[in-house]
Amino acid sequence: MFLGFALAPGSEAHQRLSSYLPKDDQNDMEVDTASSATQTTVKHSPELEIYCYLLVLIFLIDQKKYNEAKACSSASIARLKNLNRRTVDVLASRLYFFYSLSYELTDELSDIRGNLLALHRVATLRHDELGQFCRYLFYLGKIRTIQLEYTDAKESLLQAARKAPVAALGFRVQCNKWAVIVRLLLGEIPERTVFMQKGMEKACKATLGATGIAFGR
Repeated sequence: MFLGFALAPGSEAHQRLSSYLPKDDQNDMEVDTASSATQTTVKHSPELEIYCYLLVLIFLIDQKKYNEAKACSSASIARLKNLNRRTVDVLASRLYFFYSLSYELTDELSDIRGNLLALHRVATLRHDELGQFCRYLFYLGKIRTIQLEYTDAKESLLQAARKAPVAALGFRVQCNKWAVIVRLLLGEIPERTVFMQKGMEKACKATLGATGIAFGR
């Protein structure tokens, strides 16, 4: 398995990440570890370790092992806090996303709200644009909407939509839908092309049908 080659066998990172994997994968890892033990041990880099955290976390979420994913994501964030290397910023931004997602999938997102705010503050101070993850901006936009701060809410929601991964269609649709609502509250008329994006017509019909905006091609 990849961990057996990427991380030094018996290292703290190797043991921790192995503990999050199913038993079958652990057995496979023992074989890989045994074969790699004869090789010269090379100290792994922090970037490689963080990459391993990301791979394991994505695997756990794909397997719907959300409790293990939460534990792994929390451990990865704790490890990131001990690093002060700009070379891991890109990987860190992805870990922030899956950290938030793993808690959201178990309806425990409120438990890490303070951590998310702290992470965003650090990313902002370091001018780490990738680390200013889009889910934070989305929730901030919703909060500002409720607080009637429509101008700031629009900016947060539009930024969240721009930063969202291409594959996260549902999330981007939600960002754009909220942005449309806020723009209407500001007295603005969204461009027709906004509603012609994939998934937007269906998402907005029920919410905005009463406004008189025409949907269709």
